Amino acid sequence: MKVSVPIDQIPVFVRAGSIVPLGAEIQSTAAKQSITEIRVYSGKDGDFALYDDDGTSYDYEQCKGTTTMHLNWSDAAGTLGVTGGNKTMAGAVKGLVKVIGR
Repeated sequence: MKVSVPIDQIPVFVRAGSIVPLGAEIQSTAAKQSITEIRVYSGKDGDFALYDDDGTSYDYEQCKGTTTMHLNWSDAAGTLGVTGGNKTMAGAVKGLVKVIGR
């Protein structure tokens, strides 16, 4: 496939149904990172599990992190469902969603 883009841009290809959370800039992985946007690429249903660990060790290799919430995109309905996590975060997710390709 050939894609024409200006020399100062890099094309990014994303699979339909992908859910991509974007975080705020942080100085270190030890700092807590807040989610600033959740991009959903329409075209298919999709699922995403948001995972959290301490950010500094290899404890994740022993499954010592936690899945904080599940996101589920229904392409037919055009909705993003949220399960798990605290009520504050679950409520905030709706305001962070940006659907691409719809």
